[in-house]
Amino acid sequence: MASTLALLAALSAFIALHLRRRTQVLQLCVWFNLCAAAYMVFGMLVARWLELAHHAEDLADVSLMSFAAVLGFNAAYLAANLGAAPASARPTGDLPSHTALVAVGAAGLACEAAAILLIGPLEFVFSDRVLRFEKFRAHQALFYLANLMNVCLPFALARYLRHRQRRDLALVGILLAHGILLALVTISRYDLALVLLVGGFFLERSRRIPPAALVAALVLALAFTLFYKPLLYSVILGEEYPHVVDFSEYVNWIRHTLLLLGQPDAAIPHGGYGLALKSLFVISPEEDSLAEWFFKEFYPERSILFPGLGYGFSGVWEGYSANGLPGVAVHFAAFGALFGWLERSPGAVRQVLALFALILTYRLFRSEAYNFVKTYAWYFVYPTLAIVAADRFLRWASEAADRRRRRMAARGAG
Repeated sequence: MASTLALLAALSAFIALHLRRRTQVLQLCVWFNLCAAAYMVFGMLVARWLELAHHAEDLADVSLMSFAAVLGFNAAYLAANLGAAPASARPTGDLPSHTALVAVGAAGLACEAAAILLIGPLEFVFSDRVLRFEKFRAHQALFYLANLMNVCLPFALARYLRHRQRRDLALVGILLAHGILLALVTISRYDLALVLLVGGFFLERSRRIPPAALVAALVLALAFTLFYKPLLYSVILGEEYPHVVDFSEYVNWIRHTLLLLGQPDAAIPHGGYGLALKSLFVISPEEDSLAEWFFKEFYPERSILFPGLGYGFSGVWEGYSANGLPGVAVHFAAFGALFGWLERSPGAVRQVLALFALILTYRLFRSEAYNFVKTYAWYFVYPTLAIVAADRFLRWASEAADRRRRRMAARGAG
């Protein structure tokens, strides 16, 4: 218990330090430490209550790993963010045009509608959630393109806050309503968190919500996640969830770490970081990720019944298995450096990419590096850069056509 309280004190000190530098709750450094408090402090308290560890020393070891992770991340973030420009209330620089966002969003919606029709609308809504994953995997290319709506949402909201045009507000409303509906139908905490964090991110930067109210909302959201799956399983699927309160999101990584600590002879693969780098170029590498290996190794029967399913992994253990406590510190320092770089500039694209990293921060705790890198690159970074590049090309083409028309008009007048 003492080690957990000491970790909470360290997290509180880092949060206070970051808030003194920049008074925003939804900045990457503060959000990481808040997530660490949820997964490492709250998760550890629940783990003690559930008696997940056979010996108290095991949880003390996990707490020590958590300290290394927190120190590594915050030190690297501060080093990478030194001399950063103050965060602006609103993103600076060009934003994609309304027309481009509508076109991309419509394409994403069409792909999602096609996938739902191929699965069957009733099957999509009411089939068992675990079995539904297999149906999603059969049409993953369409669902990947459907994610373009999520990429458009922050740009649409940034456009509205800058230009105050009703057409941008209408687009924001459609994308928000779609995101919330999808989160409820698919019983997805991730999709719900994405919508709420995008809204909170820009509301805070436009000073439309005070920090105290935002913190209160985040605490309520944390509490709600404990009941989200049990409630919607009952309402939508008519099924009884195994637990009235679902702590799995916050304790699974601890359970996995304890299990691996107790299996020193397990044939743990050591290519996790190489796979993460490979995923920058190949969206679905053939090799098993650490989470897939873990599921097959320790839950072989379920892995046969439900291929593609998984229980996540542990970012802390991935670093520890590479080089002990220094490995944990370096693992999280790499992400701290990335997050610090993302928040060095108030430019619109950089802020949106920082927002997407913020949305995925929870995966640093409950998954391995590969999961974060692959999802961030292919679902957010590459689509964002493609939208920006296409928008700039269309603007250049439009300006070139205007110049041609003016030259032709001038020749005709001459």
